[in-house]
Parts: sequence; C-alpha cells; structure tokens
Amino acid sequence: MKLQELDQKIKISISNANIDAVMMKIFNVTSLTYRKLENNLIAIRSADKEEQEIKIAGRVTNESGEPLQGVSISVMGTSRGTTTDNNGNFAIIVPENATLLISFIG
Repeated sequence: MKLQELDQKIKISISNANIDAVMMKIFNVTSLTYRKLENNLIAIRSADKEEQEIKIAGRVTNESGEPLQGVSISVMGTSRGTTTDNNGNFAIIVPENATLLISFIG
C-alpha cells in the first residue's frame, strides 16, 4: 500500500484496548505506519524507508547575501552529501529527521 492509497477501507473489531493496540491492529494489514505527535495527533506515513525521505533544497549565502560556491552539505552519520553550485544552490534527499552538517573553507 502506498500513501496514495490512503482511501483503502479496513474493518476491525476491538474493545477495551488502548490507542497503541488499536493502531497496531489497523496498520498490521497495511504497509503504513504511524507516529504519535503532541496534542493527541497521529501522523500516518509509509513504512517504506524510501518513501520517508524528503528533498531539501536551498541557497547558501554569506553575510552580504552573495552566493557561496563549494559549500559542503552532508547528512550527519551517513556518507550522503552534496556541494553548492556557483549560485550557492543545493538539493539533497535526506531521511526524515536528518541533521545536516554545513561546512565551508574559504
């Protein structure tokens, strides 16, 4: 099941169970997963790690707003990384909740 197929209907029968038990039973028959957030919100997402990655794009500039070429941008704890182009632009695909390391020597 892909995120595009969230309209799939399922039928379950549960009584006297906490929310975690209910959610586990619901998502046990799909390839989706969930995460509890603040304020009693629940985020539904794909269990497929590739679908949980996001694209981050941006522009790195100096204090004067001039683009910085050759800035290294990497994902902490991985070998994944990129550098900015001559206009200071970059794009990188990262896992959810990734921490970016940005470094420049110059």
